[in-house]
Amino acid sequence: MILAEDAQSQSFAHQALRATGANPRRIRHAPLPSNAGGGGGGHGFVLARYATEVTAFRRQNAKAKTGLIVHIDGDDRSVGERHQQLAAKLADADAPARGRDEAIAELAPKRNIEAWIYALDATVEASLTTIDERTEYPKLKYPGECARASQTFAEHARERSTPAAARDVPSLLDGIAEFQRLP
Repeated sequence: MILAEDAQSQSFAHQALRATGANPRRIRHAPLPSNAGGGGGGHGFVLARYATEVTAFRRQNAKAKTGLIVHIDGDDRSVGERHQQLAAKLADADAPARGRDEAIAELAPKRNIEAWIYALDATVEASLTTIDERTEYPKLKYPGECARASQTFAEHARERSTPAAARDVPSLLDGIAEFQRLP
């Protein structure tokens, strides 16, 4: 299951899962904020749905080995603050905290998912000479254009390696470690 705040981050997570060999027909997506009615900000939507999706994941995981990917942009907060916000949502719902070995990956790119995409795939925007986590990068024309970046991300997670871009985009290290939680 993928809970994401927008189509780009949903596509990134979906393609990263496919790069690990996941069956695309078994990857489910929570509705996106724009499709779920009421609109609202992406991070608010993810925070509001988090405890519900974790509870559903835990019920399903008791029957079959599954995983949950949650994407929330760091925006103006640190990666650690985003993890704390998600943990607080579980506590507010009287749900157990995320276990150390639980297959729940919380991807929190700082500033947004585009920083990871541009850092992992230089062909996306060849005119950029440097990538950092302070700049808000333009959205891709099509969410699926992040395929190479998603594959590179999944490869680093599988190989437990550090991308060179992590020097300038350190939230990638946290994201890769989180992705490694998945079965």
